[in-house]
Amino acid sequence: MKRILITVLLLSSLVSTFLFAVDLKKDSANFKNNSNLKIQSYSKAFKDGEFDKEKYIGISLNNYKNMVEYEASLTEKIYNILTDKQKKQLKKMLDS
Repeated sequence: MKRILITVLLLSSLVSTFLFAVDLKKDSANFKNNSNLKIQSYSKAFKDGEFDKEKYIGISLNNYKNMVEYEASLTEKIYNILTDKQKKQLKKMLDS
């Protein structure tokens, strides 16, 4: 009976991991297709032989913001499936 229970737990864990990976892959595809979150090209800051410093800064800040938002959404999804012990370990890892 113990083996069956462990096997069921392992299979359940594998299925959960697979579904989570599929969800992350789908989320990644949504990120790439979302025009608000796309990484902008720096070439827009270079036009007609001129360099637009403000445009360059704006592109950099927007790209960084998008990256941080994407990382935060992934961290949230990962955090939501962790056990309490794992959540404490993750917090320690992020704080150090």
